[in-house]
Amino acid sequence: MKILLFNTGIYDVNTYLVFDENSKEGAVIDLGGESEELLNAIKSNGVDIKYILNTHGHFDHISGENYFQKEYPVPTYVHKEDEQLVNHLEEILLYMGAKPHKPPKITNFLDENTQLKLGEEKIQVLETPGHTRGSVSFLINDVLFSGDTLFYESVGRTDFPGGSFSQIQSSIKQKLFKLPDKTKVLPGHGDATQIGYEKLNNRCVD
Repeated sequence: MKILLFNTGIYDVNTYLVFDENSKEGAVIDLGGESEELLNAIKSNGVDIKYILNTHGHFDHISGENYFQKEYPVPTYVHKEDEQLVNHLEEILLYMGAKPHKPPKITNFLDENTQLKLGEEKIQVLETPGHTRGSVSFLINDVLFSGDTLFYESVGRTDFPGGSFSQIQSSIKQKLFKLPDKTKVLPGHGDATQIGYEKLNNRCVD
């Protein structure tokens, strides 16, 4: 499995292009803004995009998807609990003083029973509410895409509507910290880390 990182949008979202090097089947995770670099990487690597995957529905993580869907009208997934966040993208962008545009078209909802594959590689969905009600993380082998749930020595904000500090604590302790210590964590913003390191050093998780 190959993973390429792109910083997109006004809040430097970590957007990931993930693809199986044998089948060339791939997915984009959390497209926060338009990115010619991403499009060029898809074409230069011959990637067959199968999905757009969202760890949650906040505007900074989905603002590039309407643009991307024009080139790649593929199934787009988010958790049902975050559907309204996606649908209100235009109003939220106006409120934030940003240029408004239509939200992406969500074609599928996901939960822990959702079956996703890239070639022979399985994508496991972990429901990790707290940052939003519908926050999820994606696990591929020993790599975790944690969205805005778990960061390097920190956790996602819970002061927005739908956030809950007790929920994010529970999600991390009961789901993410149960993963092997060697699991690499690729968050929605900032630097990569590992589960074992966060167990020892993340002071936001008691």
